[in-house]
Amino acid sequence: MQNHLAPIDRNAYYLAIDIGSFTTDLVMSTAKGIFLPGMAYSLENYGITSVKERLQLNIRRQFKNDFKDMAVLEDNEYLESILTTKQVNIRNRRKEDASRIVDDVCSELVNAILKGVEDKFSRHVNRIGGVLLTGGGSTLLHTVLRERINFGTVYLADERKSLFKANVRGAHYYYESLMRAGLVA
Repeated sequence: MQNHLAPIDRNAYYLAIDIGSFTTDLVMSTAKGIFLPGMAYSLENYGITSVKERLQLNIRRQFKNDFKDMAVLEDNEYLESILTTKQVNIRNRRKEDASRIVDDVCSELVNAILKGVEDKFSRHVNRIGGVLLTGGGSTLLHTVLRERINFGTVYLADERKSLFKANVRGAHYYYESLMRAGLVA
């Protein structure tokens, strides 16, 4: 997927959403990439792992008679395929629409992100000019997030192979420690 860059509003703030395995981190920065002090927030227990667990449970419920062996639902690649295609491949014979299930299991995470932004960044919500998605969960959920998050242009970080190394909250704290030490303005 290619991101088409929109003009950057130099007066806007930008929100980075890092969807990791067990947490989702939210960080605000200026258009120049300078992190705003105190503008980082973690959603504990809202990561891609919890999304996959709910997906597994719902697929088991809806398609319990279609699988001889439910062990296929333990396969991480199979679950990721369901999240990205919104289809369940049953015994390599037929595909069933799973868009409703995927949307339902993703809604809890998306709603938590929207609530976190409103609760923690409420004074600055109207200044958000764009969103950067990063972290391994973003590669799987970027389509759903783009449909639901309305804070300007939503970008997916391009380096997919290195997304799992990203940690926006850690970068925010590192920047704040540099500020406290007087190493950056």
